[in-house]
Amino acid sequence: MSKNKYTFIQKICSDADIETYLPQLNINGTISMKMKKLCQITVLSKDDIDNRQRILDYIRSLFQPFYPDCLLIAFGSTINGFGTKGGDMDMMFSPSSDYEHLDASEINDDGGTPIISDARENPSVMAQLKNMSKEKQLRFLLRVLRRNRNEIKGAVYIPAKCPIVKFIVSHNYDVWCDLSFQHGLAKYNTELLRFFSVLDSRIKPLMITLRFWARHLKIVKTGAFSSYAFNLLVIFFLQNLEEPILPPVTDLMINAGVRSSVHGLKIGHDCNSS
Repeated sequence: MSKNKYTFIQKICSDADIETYLPQLNINGTISMKMKKLCQITVLSKDDIDNRQRILDYIRSLFQPFYPDCLLIAFGSTINGFGTKGGDMDMMFSPSSDYEHLDASEINDDGGTPIISDARENPSVMAQLKNMSKEKQLRFLLRVLRRNRNEIKGAVYIPAKCPIVKFIVSHNYDVWCDLSFQHGLAKYNTELLRFFSVLDSRIKPLMITLRFWARHLKIVKTGAFSSYAFNLLVIFFLQNLEEPILPPVTDLMINAGVRSSVHGLKIGHDCNSS
């Protein structure tokens, strides 16, 4: 992908600058009141979240002719409680509910990315889709998205350690989406941040305010220090105060009712915030 195209994506995907909201924050009151006001006017509303669910359902419907048992799961800021208007939507694709990542010896990457018409008309081609590498499967999904130009715009494949397909869905209003291949920790990370966001009523206004401050100073920006990494820094700080506001994950693990292992890491925490 060209540098100019990536710069365009960075510009479009960045959340609204805090200066957009300053007139609405010009109210009498304490800093705490202004932080709550910023949170109120920027955090995703119920209508925003419902619209994103419709987007998720729509994208899943595009993939199902080729992956009848596929899963498409939203994660990240749309779900964890820290999502803001203008932020992108993270979604994770899995070919099926019981899909397991293939060993190198099991991957069939002979030839190029399948053509959509071949996959539709040739059952053997469709059957082989799940045996391709995650990179090639994402490139195939990119082709599927690009066929639906009425609602899908600007779809591009971005190679990385965790490759993604980035695109815009015009559904009531434009939403930038990042589509990645199944990676088990994303779901648990989202659940943990969601848990922290509701554990103390001060957490969300503090996180939103600090994140807008960090974006305004270009501390957090696309392609550099991410919002997710910044969230973790704030949480770590709140866990390590002399009188901690948030509990450490080790304590949550002790109280975990359900535990599992993902990529050799122990996963589990008690989601009961009472």
